[in-house]
Amino acid sequence: MSNFRFIVFLSLGLNVALAEIPLPPKGLVGIAKKQPDSELSILGITIGKSTLDDVKTKFKSKEIYHEGDAGNTLYVLCFKISNGQTIAFESGELRGDTHIVNSISINNPKDAYRLDKVCEKTTLIKTKLAINGLSLGMSPELIKRLKGKPSQQTANSLLYKYEVKEKAEKGEMDIVSSFAIEFKQDFATAITASKVETY
Repeated sequence: MSNFRFIVFLSLGLNVALAEIPLPPKGLVGIAKKQPDSELSILGITIGKSTLDDVKTKFKSKEIYHEGDAGNTLYVLCFKISNGQTIAFESGELRGDTHIVNSISINNPKDAYRLDKVCEKTTLIKTKLAINGLSLGMSPELIKRLKGKPSQQTANSLLYKYEVKEKAEKGEMDIVSSFAIEFKQDFATAITASKVETY
């Protein structure tokens, strides 16, 4: 499992606790940019705006998987397409039944999503899985040519962290989004995007 996989949930008071959605390491300097919705969307679902109910309706899912409670709660909808790849939509938010999507990951069939057991087979997803122009199979060099210098790089991963502050009614708001890409033999095997807004 990647070192980048954490989970984040926002409570009604927008206090953040750790659970299991990707969150960049503390102290890591982010790229000063607010990502537009288009960079955080895939198949018509947008991180930070769409809900798991939107996902459920769009892909005719049977039910939302849930595990944990309080600060460790996690809600998931995961789908397996014809080529064996999976796409998972996660929410750690406690907002009644809203469950806003705050993480999306796509995974190679040989490097299964950690909750692969809950992934439903679907024939409704026929397009290539890609988010923000990134797709499985890409090399680190190609991704860096497309996205520039990463915030962090290891032998088997790249991390892009974007961070800005905005004024809001309740005060200054931190907006952090990230893309974590994992590689095996210089080919991307998992891509995880996330977004967190806190006061």
